[in-house]
Amino acid sequence: MAPHDLRRPFKRPAISDQQRRREQALLRQAQHRADAQNHARFLASSMLDLQEQAEAHQSPPAEPPLEPEAEPETAPGELDVLQASKLRGSEARKWFARQLMLPEWMIDVPPRLEEDWYVFPRPEGKRCFVVSSNGTTISRCRNGSVLHKFPSNLPCGARTRDVSGPSHSYCILDCIFHELAETGACDPPSTYHKYRFSSIPIYDCNQTGLHAAYATAVPYVKDGLLFYNK
Repeated sequence: MAPHDLRRPFKRPAISDQQRRREQALLRQAQHRADAQNHARFLASSMLDLQEQAEAHQSPPAEPPLEPEAEPETAPGELDVLQASKLRGSEARKWFARQLMLPEWMIDVPPRLEEDWYVFPRPEGKRCFVVSSNGTTISRCRNGSVLHKFPSNLPCGARTRDVSGPSHSYCILDCIFHELAETGACDPPSTYHKYRFSSIPIYDCNQTGLHAAYATAVPYVKDGLLFYNK
């Protein structure tokens, strides 16, 4: 007698490692959404305070560190606002570096791509985040180091009457620093406002949106497509 075939008629689809990471990231976002406003206020208020200490405590590149950095008792990702405000030097830079979500190559199509995702043409340049507060605008690289410090028209981004605003105002932007081409295609920024902010077209991640993100002409050099979960 032939053995019974005990295999199930239906097999659950395997979940890829990338999909598992996406789900874990979305779960973490949902858990921390309640603290987002306090976290944003802390980012804005601490940019100026940590800038001087971060640069002053930087070790000379030619000399090895005298002793290894001590690991904090609390995991870096678990620091609350009060704990993070006490960081100095390299630890401050590391903390700021963790505020940007780093993209990865999309090697498989996530479920509900059309319903849950946006797509846009990514400009060529440096990923950074920009914070305006206390009359100053500061941009930081992905590693947490200061990229630029300049006045801007963002809320509380310059010490002028027009854009100063109330003392508690601030603005946080996820940006890509794209240097203007030397062809003169874009008007140069003014002497006071050294850098210009431009929005990027964002499309729903359906067939029409994907084609538009890929084929539509934009006033900057494209560096692929970037997908954002809604």
